[in-house]
Amino acid sequence: MGLPRVASYLSTSRHKMIPSLPNTFRALHLTNPEDCRVVIFGQDPYPREDSAMGVSFCDGRFRSWAEPSSPSVRNLFKSVLINANHLRTDSKVPELRQKMKEIEMINPYDWFFETGSQGVLWLNTVLTLSEEESLEVRERFWAPVIDSIFTAIIKSKQDLPENDTRRGVVFVLWGGTAKKLKSRIEKAKKGLNSTVPIYFVSAPHPSVESFHTVCTFKDIDDAMQKGNLGRIQWIIKGKDSGKKEVRDKAVSFGGRSKGKTAKE
Repeated sequence: MGLPRVASYLSTSRHKMIPSLPNTFRALHLTNPEDCRVVIFGQDPYPREDSAMGVSFCDGRFRSWAEPSSPSVRNLFKSVLINANHLRTDSKVPELRQKMKEIEMINPYDWFFETGSQGVLWLNTVLTLSEEESLEVRERFWAPVIDSIFTAIIKSKQDLPENDTRRGVVFVLWGGTAKKLKSRIEKAKKGLNSTVPIYFVSAPHPSVESFHTVCTFKDIDDAMQKGNLGRIQWIIKGKDSGKKEVRDKAVSFGGRSKGKTAKE
């Protein structure tokens, strides 16, 4: 599938599609392919334009820990805190909010972009949502695009030095739709004759209440340690965040910075 078809599919002449056109590929502005150390796949965008940011699980409505959040976001951050021994699996929402305040955690919206600056790519398996089409139809359309993205990531790392912490990549598959990607990723690596180490972490979708019981962030940390890929700082305090406006930084996927850009 070539770019002209994608352009036609995303045309403003179509029925309203989520996310907005400027946000559709926003996840690819987080980092360059060779810098991706962790790729976290969700399912598809939130069904509200002001929530769907083009970055999986990042909710544009959720800007403060005091605000209500979707189950996906709540369980995701609960899992982050459990992994850091700040919460228990039976902790409730008030405890989560209180702990975020105590540790001076960066606001939830910027958190996604800060992890992106560390080499975490937050990507949905299906990049758009429309009332006109089922998940299965959209999944088939976007499959070649998603395949080209993870193929580009693997290919970009082939010539990195063996001791470079960016040379491998951890693919995190949350939910049934994302888990289908494993065989496709393995096939892409084989087709490239690539020696780049890849690792897989699977878990239920964060919308499922049992998500925070499977220790998925520990599994990611363990996979990174196994591959000598360094560590991701998941607990990010406000004072530790980047000085620049990371959420507005646009990095061409496979290129250099190009200025500002306008059920996950």
